[in-house]
Order: sequence, then C-alpha cells, then structure tokens
Amino acid sequence: AYDNMAQFLKSARSDVRALYMSSKVVSSARQLLVGYRVRLEEGLHSHYHGGSTPSSGYLAVYLMLQLCNKLTIYGFGLDAEDGKAQSYHYFHLFTDGERKNSMNPTHSFDAERDLMRALG
Repeated sequence: AYDNMAQFLKSARSDVRALYMSSKVVSSARQLLVGYRVRLEEGLHSHYHGGSTPSSGYLAVYLMLQLCNKLTIYGFGLDAEDGKAQSYHYFHLFTDGERKNSMNPTHSFDAERDLMRALG
C-alpha cells in the first residue's frame, strides 16, 4: 500500500515526497506515551480513556520534536474552554456516539494532549 501511494504521489505531485516512518520511531513514541500515562494514572489515581496506540498526529509531533528546535502545535484534545467534551466526526466511524470517550479503545487523545502539554 505504501509503495502504491508513493508512486502515485511521485507521478501526481512532484512537490510532495512520501517518507516511510521507521517502526523504531513508532515504538519509541509509544514507550514515552505509555510511560507518561502509567505514571500519571498511578500518581493521580485517575484513568485515561482509550488505548495506548499512538495516533498519527502524536507520531508526527514526536518525530518533529526530534528534528526541530522549536515546534508550535494546536488542535490536540477535544475539550472546550468550558471543560465540556466536544463532538468530533472521527468517532462516528467507530461508535454510535460522537463523544471522544465513547470511541474505540485504540487511542487516548487525552493522554496524548497532556503529554504534549507537559513537553511544552
């Protein structure tokens, strides 16, 4: 699938270059996320919803932190200023609900958001 996408991009968009992310990067990013999450859950006696598989957004941020001196990100987490969870279309793909905590157990967007804030 990756090779097909890379070939398509090469022919359709000469200004775009597809790169393959090493599984070592994914493993390292997951290790940081899981370690942070476990420490917070033990220390605060709370629980993050979702699983421990890193999202593509978190992986991109993790990789850029290794390559850039400064990184500005926005749009992580789905909480409004009033503290209420915001609806998000992505979750419709996996559940009958549209709230982030009713999603499938793959990602923990709250843990990712909190980790990125702590790295900030």
